Amino acid sequence: GERGTRAFYLTLTTIDLVYKKGSGTDSDQVVHAENPDLEVYEGEGVLFYPFPDPSDAYYYRGPRQFLGAIHYDRLPCKPYSAFGDIMELPCPDLPTGSPTKPPPTASPSTKLPTLAPVTEAPTTRSPISGQTEAPVSPTMMP
Repeated sequence: GERGTRAFYLTLTTIDLVYKKGSGTDSDQVVHAENPDLEVYEGEGVLFYPFPDPSDAYYYRGPRQFLGAIHYDRLPCKPYSAFGDIMELPCPDLPTGSPTKPPPTASPSTKLPTLAPVTEAPTTRSPISGQTEAPVSPTMMP
């Protein structure tokens, strides 16, 4: 699809992998199963484990259709994907649901909150020497 192509090699050391002969004339040409998320193309069956020499065509059969279940997770960016669509990977950096470190204290370590904001009064009229209290009309020459 538009968001990427993935290929998978399924293998067993026994003869228990189930597939059937494909309907196409070559591998990777015909979609034999699909849903809104995936398209599964016909592939090849390899009659030897591990891969035999590619020049030994006797061990390769195609096209073949995999007969089995494919389990996948269409929300790889959990928990963020619960809040909106993620259309690209890698997943964005997000805060986790686990507690912060160090863990919070059992009781407050600061004063109790007040009913109204409290600030300390300024100690000087101007924080920087030479500043004026109000704007002055600018001049062309300093």
